Amino acid sequence: MKRIFKVALCGYYGFGNLGDELLAEALVKLLEKQGVARSEIVILSSAPDLYEKRFGIKSIRRDDPAALWGVFRRTDSLLLGGGGLFQDVTSFRSCLYYWAVVRMAKLAGCNVWAFGNSIGPLKRKLSAYLTTRAYKACDFVAVRDQKALTWIRDRGIVGYKIPDPVIYLWNERMLTASMPIDNNRLLVNFRPWNGVLERQGAEAVSSFARERGLSVIGVALSEEDRLCMEEIHREGIIAFREIKRIATLDDVLEVMGSGEMAVGMRLHFCVLSLMSGFSPTAIPYDPKVREFAAEWGLPIWERGRPLRVLPKEDATIRNKLVSAKDNIEALMTKALNQMIG
Repeated sequence: MKRIFKVALCGYYGFGNLGDELLAEALVKLLEKQGVARSEIVILSSAPDLYEKRFGIKSIRRDDPAALWGVFRRTDSLLLGGGGLFQDVTSFRSCLYYWAVVRMAKLAGCNVWAFGNSIGPLKRKLSAYLTTRAYKACDFVAVRDQKALTWIRDRGIVGYKIPDPVIYLWNERMLTASMPIDNNRLLVNFRPWNGVLERQGAEAVSSFARERGLSVIGVALSEEDRLCMEEIHREGIIAFREIKRIATLDDVLEVMGSGEMAVGMRLHFCVLSLMSGFSPTAIPYDPKVREFAAEWGLPIWERGRPLRVLPKEDATIRNKLVSAKDNIEALMTKALNQMIG
């Protein structure tokens, strides 16, 4: 059967989490920059109609085995496109799903590669086994943090480390647009986790804001973030001035320009804050958040300790972002040369 697609892009796409949607957007732009036309890309998504409208790219349901098999037989490669796909904290099904997709793609004759992923946590032996088998099936692997790189290398898998691919979407406009309108605004992000960490973090933020007379603006990257912060507000832990749901990069430009400091749980809140000139304080609910904060020298809040928040440093951050963006593009060039020539 003739292979009409060069890349089938697979990730946690179509579920309304801004971080994952921006990963898809960044990878599409990276592929285009390297000469892969949108007509040569297909995206696996839970919302294919939305993706086809948004990107002008063919999209199929990620949970339709017959559609997946049909596409893989007509595609050169499967790209595990960023994010913490292999982890079993939220569900074991995540590891099982992505392993099965990799297995199906290999049976259909696709090359498989991974670009911009983190790995874990993996609490079950079976999860670790499936993750290992999936990455051993990859012809090229680039992970986004040192912990993941050590994990694959410990298992004899050759790999590279790159910055989170969302950083490829950064441009100078994000810094110039992010001139603080109100120096008394603290931007924060909380997500539902174990019911304890998000509330303890909120208490620390509330104390910090009260002492300095700051208004607290909630920034939700998903609907569950918004609901979590509304609950924290109702419980009287933080009196949010407002809670803003951001769903696009344009929303990021608008919201991130309205404050002077940032504190958050989600990895991509920290990434987007950094891209907007902040040195955000990370609340590490997951090892990937701690890894990112350590990589970029960001403050980390630990339970029981006072909150430390830094003001914006556009000039210093700009140079790091330029370098990171160049590194991402260079690794994509290397990967594509190996995957599809």
